[in-house]
Amino acid sequence: MKHLLSGALLFVVLGCTDKALPVTGDDSRVIDLPVHQKADYKQATVSLLDIKESRCPMNARCIRGGEAIADFRISDRRNTADFSLCTGPDCQRRDIEKAVTITLGKEQYQLELQAITPDPTVTLEKGIKKAVFHIKKIR
Repeated sequence: MKHLLSGALLFVVLGCTDKALPVTGDDSRVIDLPVHQKADYKQATVSLLDIKESRCPMNARCIRGGEAIADFRISDRRNTADFSLCTGPDCQRRDIEKAVTITLGKEQYQLELQAITPDPTVTLEKGIKKAVFHIKKIR
């Protein structure tokens, strides 16, 4: 009963939002990756190369909301692709998406950025910069 109620609540919450649904499914995985670290997923390795942070800190007056951009590299034994994912109100101005599909040889991976932490818009705490993202092999 508890699971049914939780599922119904999740359905209502997701139904009320106009944001894209996360990359989920049986093969998907959420990865919480610090800068300059790597994570393996299926036959690929994902590296977080850098994070550029310009989101407006809480309690500050800013001209624009800013964005946080995570620079990634995904590779397999033969192929490598570099890409960036963005979060924040100014991502569209920078023409950087929150999600991407990457092809490595015959394989395709979907990656969707969930968060870059710590988020200066909600906390003043400093910490190791991390990107939280979903990854799923789609082919």
